Amino acid sequence: MTIKNARDEAIKKLTNSPTAPLDADLLLSHTIKCSKSFLLAHRNDDLTDAQYGAFMSAIERRKTGLAVAYITGHKEFYKLDFIVTQDVLVPKPDTETLVEKAVENIKEIVRNKTASTGKAVRTAEAAKKNAETTEQNEEGQTDSTLRIADICTGSGCVGIAAARELNECGIFCDLTLTDISSRALEIAKQNASRLLTKAQFERTAFASGDLLNALSPFSLFDAILANPPYVPSDEVTELLKDGRGDPALALDGDADGALGVRQSSDGLVITRRLVVQAYEHLTQGGVFFLESGEYNAKEAAHLMKKAGFVRVETHCDLSGRPRVTTGRRSGIVYFPQCSHVSSCLL
Repeated sequence: MTIKNARDEAIKKLTNSPTAPLDADLLLSHTIKCSKSFLLAHRNDDLTDAQYGAFMSAIERRKTGLAVAYITGHKEFYKLDFIVTQDVLVPKPDTETLVEKAVENIKEIVRNKTASTGKAVRTAEAAKKNAETTEQNEEGQTDSTLRIADICTGSGCVGIAAARELNECGIFCDLTLTDISSRALEIAKQNASRLLTKAQFERTAFASGDLLNALSPFSLFDAILANPPYVPSDEVTELLKDGRGDPALALDGDADGALGVRQSSDGLVITRRLVVQAYEHLTQGGVFFLESGEYNAKEAAHLMKKAGFVRVETHCDLSGRPRVTTGRRSGIVYFPQCSHVSSCLL
């Protein structure tokens, strides 16, 4: 059986998939461990019996509706290759908007923090040198260290991608990843160890628990990122009918985060608790980045204003749908672009 014939057979089997050719290419590339360009250039090469059997087995799993990423165990997000299992959601391209907005605003936080403390926020290079040549203080932090948390981290894709992007801009941070699922957190740890620099990984903490209750009540962050479950319960049931394999706990916004019990039908039970907790765990002038999706972006913005956030804005993804809501904790923020350091109340 040639590569071309096997691919054609697979496409015919995937009658219920709107992306059958792409599915076949991804699963075939995964099976024989090659690029899609190799498949095209060697389409008349023969597959071994073992390769053909493994490929057809993967196609049968895809026929059930199971997401391709759960079959291959990998998914690209923000140009990074993440490990995924059915313990975590498959990272979606729309969520890259959350990372983009976070990185954009965190750069501003760094400028403001540098101006207010008179100390430069550590760069990755400086942090690495410091780790190699000097002892850390008891907490391993300084006043000029940027602190970021990713809540409901799942695969870790949001926090890890943001940290990587900031590192490439010369910005180093203390990163904390939390999730109520210990199995999801293990996947996040694997991805962090693979994708972060050694210096950044050493400054990354992992906490298992319900939202920010997983952390000390005294933990404060300059930025909190979150992609919590926000799909209304009824729609979760409908979404999962196609067999995609996503964990319901990571989708259902009406389930109590600690008990997994549905409490309402608007998809906002978890968001309501998270918004209040995020405000309490932010430094003055700190920013909260919340993926609220098209289901309830307007209500999420209202909840953030009610909790005390200012400069609340909703941002659309590349499809033009409401995706991310951001807000700042009121406080003194400094603007270094002025001829002298001035301040204003947000």
